[in-house]
Amino acid sequence: MATVKVSNKRQRDIQRVMHLIGAAVLISYVYIPLGSVPFVTTLMQVVVVPVLGVTGMLMWQLPQLRKWLQGKPTGEPRSESRLATTNGRRTGAP
Repeated sequence: MATVKVSNKRQRDIQRVMHLIGAAVLISYVYIPLGSVPFVTTLMQVVVVPVLGVTGMLMWQLPQLRKWLQGKPTGEPRSESRLATTNGRRTGAP
């Protein structure tokens, strides 16, 4: 199976368009009384809201996800970069 190489800009554009379309559908669902239509409710629950969540998370965390998948270190965890502790006591200036 051949894989297609997509540029970062093209991928961001596709994610942004999917996110905006999903947001438009969600807004129309909220402001137009379509809640009584079972198909639309199911579509919102199964397709639109999950797509919005996934595309939003990808737009937010894609650089860190790529580094993690490639095995590159993503930086020091925040808890270790704080003041060091020794036997439960903080060291350093208060």
